[in-house]
Amino acid sequence: MSIYLLGPPGSGKGTYGKLLSSSLSLPLLTASTMLKSDPTFVTNYISKGKLGPDDVVESSVRSYLFDGGWGTEKLTEKGWFSKRFILDGFPRTLGQYKLMSSWSPLLRPPSLCVHVDLPLDICVEKIKGRVECKYCKSVWNLADVESEGGYVLPGIWPHFKKCFCEECTKLTREVWDGKYDREWMVRRDDDVVDEVVEGRMEEYRNCTEGILEEVEEGRKVVFKPWRGLDSFGELEVMVKEKLVEIEEEEDFIL
Repeated sequence: MSIYLLGPPGSGKGTYGKLLSSSLSLPLLTASTMLKSDPTFVTNYISKGKLGPDDVVESSVRSYLFDGGWGTEKLTEKGWFSKRFILDGFPRTLGQYKLMSSWSPLLRPPSLCVHVDLPLDICVEKIKGRVECKYCKSVWNLADVESEGGYVLPGIWPHFKKCFCEECTKLTREVWDGKYDREWMVRRDDDVVDEVVEGRMEEYRNCTEGILEEVEEGRKVVFKPWRGLDSFGELEVMVKEKLVEIEEEEDFIL
């Protein structure tokens, strides 16, 4: 059985996806990777800065999964559908979710939704704290968040990881003045411009939240990362228990 991830920008969804991928020994497949591997989709949409219609995105993703990759050596005779995997970034809209839900059971579509449930105001703080080192390409998050609601989400600072870069590793909480003006810092426009960040949140509210209302409770894990990455153990346990539960149910039906 496969998994798909849902969560707002800045929730850490991609990071938790990588951790789950490692813990469960399942490949993590991102929508961006799949769509960029489709030359037709790149020509018609990505190269023009456009979002593809739901049916076109769904068709491209399904073809990637079924064929084992656009223009690449097939991973198995039946592609990814013969394996388990974790999807990040698809489905992104209710329309895509409904199309995915109509896939034939023979294609073994993803059965478990993992929802990273983090308040949007905290997500905005985490987004604005994200920086990349232009030398070593490491990505850090300098936003230490402690909310009144009980969330304690420490940043991911350069000295917290094994990074041998002589530039970004000089920065610590103790010496940082709160300004993003270090010469090595690179920040994405969609992480800094208020209107763009709010637009991303609005898109999530309008496009993705509707999926959560459609997913059966028994096919969903809701994860609240109260302590950030330190809470991953809780997510790991919940997902493993739910996978066993669903697989037993499916075996019974079959």
